[in-house]
Amino acid sequence: MHMNMNLMGMHLGRRNRWQDLPEGARKAIAIVGSAQAVLLASAMIDLVRRPASQVRGGRK
Repeated sequence: MHMNMNLMGMHLGRRNRWQDLPEGARKAIAIVGSAQAVLLASAMIDLVRRPASQVRGGRK
């Protein structure tokens, strides 16, 4: 494998447009991004509902 290529065969250090990415990479990015958004939303909801006495690390 060439040193300046990542696992999907795209050159590192080069900016790619969304339409230039392979379909599998676009689907993977969409799935991971959606999962991240759901996890962030659930963490924020939990933080808002939790009493301040149960929140560590400073102000709620």
